[in-house]
Amino acid sequence: MIRISKLISYGLFAASTLGVSLLQSCSHAPVTGQKMPLLPQKELRDLVEQVCRIGAKNQNVGGTAWLKAESPEVSGQFQGIIATKRGMNGATHELTLEVLNPLGGTEVKVEIRDNQYLISQVRKKKGQEGFKEQGNENWSGIPLRWAAQIFLGEIPCPKSKKYVVRQGESLSDEAEKVIIVQDENGDLFQFSVEKLKTGYFPKVLKLTSEKTEVEFHFDDPTEKTLEPQKWEAISKKGRVKLKWKERKVSLERESTPKV
Repeated sequence: MIRISKLISYGLFAASTLGVSLLQSCSHAPVTGQKMPLLPQKELRDLVEQVCRIGAKNQNVGGTAWLKAESPEVSGQFQGIIATKRGMNGATHELTLEVLNPLGGTEVKVEIRDNQYLISQVRKKKGQEGFKEQGNENWSGIPLRWAAQIFLGEIPCPKSKKYVVRQGESLSDEAEKVIIVQDENGDLFQFSVEKLKTGYFPKVLKLTSEKTEVEFHFDDPTEKTLEPQKWEAISKKGRVKLKWKERKVSLERESTPKV
């Protein structure tokens, strides 16, 4: 395990405490007793497709963010530089995360490619052998097949439209709706959505498959496109919180994401 907080004792990395308040957990609406009306099947499918279009046109997303991770792979609180690039023709998206020290230098780099991750030490003391760690399937509790997609501003969704959708029971002051989707592979996507001016925004997504059980909390959507600028992923293998500090989005294809 690479525990980033341990790097402090070696003079490699000190996690800045600035921006801690930015990483507070998403708030939840209180439960009352008001039952929400059920939507017709067509409206349910339209709702799911609208949610799944969030961030889908983004080709490159980069910037700086505050992150907090708790997992066997990486642990600590830090500021990072993020560069995410959409894969072409169904290829895997690419994600690079550079962990910064308080002076702005890169200490550790996390790269996610083709359902695998590589964590490597960038800044090393003289005579010190830098560490490297590789893994697959999962990083800090986030399934790798969704990791880059979330950093791009998308919401995990079924790959095809061959899914079954139904409305679950919802009790909320904010008129939230619970939408349950099962894809052709048997994976379950349970969305808790709320209606905003520009569409439905998924506040919570519980994703369950044969190998995965993870819960996402999304918050602070952009006004027009509803892309979450703050999110948290929680699973038995760990959790990650993110709050964008500066975020740049490109709808055009670039060879290298701009940061």
